[in-house]
Amino acid sequence: MPILCPICENDDKIQKVSSVYLSGISFGHYEGPATSSGTTVSSTSLAKTLSPPLAPKKPSIPFYFYLGLVMFVGGIGFCLSTVLPTMLTQNITKINDLEGFILFTLCCAVIPIIFGIVTIFRGIVTKQKQVESYPGLLATYNKDLEGWNRQYYCHRDDAIFDPTTGEVWQFKKTS
Repeated sequence: MPILCPICENDDKIQKVSSVYLSGISFGHYEGPATSSGTTVSSTSLAKTLSPPLAPKKPSIPFYFYLGLVMFVGGIGFCLSTVLPTMLTQNITKINDLEGFILFTLCCAVIPIIFGIVTIFRGIVTKQKQVESYPGLLATYNKDLEGWNRQYYCHRDDAIFDPTTGEVWQFKKTS
């Protein structure tokens, strides 16, 4: 049985949405003088409108986790290379020298270490939340993609329809 547009009840101007999308996208490659080259992608406005659902991003460790790791390791490295040898080899007896040394250590080592630890744990928690929510997002995406693959487009009526569910979406014409 042929698939008919539910609006005009014809089949001569219908096409699968996925085909309309793919036919409206073109890829190109260019090379210029010396080392300039690249790839271009262009698409029609209809192809953009009928694009498939976006896949969810896979869980990944956030950038700030690595920033925290660098700060933590840097703070520890600074303590081991500067603060500890200074404490062991220098005789800090004056109160002004001690206050300056404590302030110096606090600013250059302790604060980065604490900030690093907090940032590392925040990155771990963020990644864990992504991992927990990813299966649900992926299931929703797969369901949406399945629906997108069932849809047809009628060029005459500027409408999308799903013949299995009977749903119809018609675009409003703007003047």
